[in-house]
Amino acid sequence: DEKHFLNPVVNSFFLNFGIWAFRLAIFLLMFGAGVFAYKIILRSNLFSATQCRLFGLVFLLLPVNHARFSIQTFEYSFANFFFFFGWYLVLLRKPVWRIFALLSFLIAIGTPSLLPFMILPLVNLFYLDKPRGKNQVTKWVLKNLDIFVLVIVFALFFRTSQGDVEDRKSTRLNSSHVSESRMPS
Repeated sequence: DEKHFLNPVVNSFFLNFGIWAFRLAIFLLMFGAGVFAYKIILRSNLFSATQCRLFGLVFLLLPVNHARFSIQTFEYSFANFFFFFGWYLVLLRKPVWRIFALLSFLIAIGTPSLLPFMILPLVNLFYLDKPRGKNQVTKWVLKNLDIFVLVIVFALFFRTSQGDVEDRKSTRLNSSHVSESRMPS
């Protein structure tokens, strides 16, 4: 199973308080992610403020898979919040905030299923910067090399430390379909 590298620390912290702490944290994390998604869309200058608010509202109401607010969804709520938080901080374009953005991205891609989505902040930055020509594109890539390196290094680290997720899933599925029942009779 795909697990976030901070699971042991975060889960043990919240378990000290009880299940209600997970539910409250998930609510706050999803709400925070919605706020940052709204701010990201607002900064794009593609939509009116009213359209951005509508998008934010839909974002907050749409994740029905989190409606149960169970421990199972905490890992994804946690990563989702830090992904949007990091994306927003990158758009602020301040060196100090960029460091916090990279730390947020590192926390977010701790859930490997978010790894492919790391292209979205880069596409957003590319759209906002509008580099033209080979030289400008090269400068843009070098300016954002830290994000590229973070994603590539983490992807390689996860693959070598955890093994291939697909291989483990197929092995688990194959081993669960054995002819003998494992249940006591």
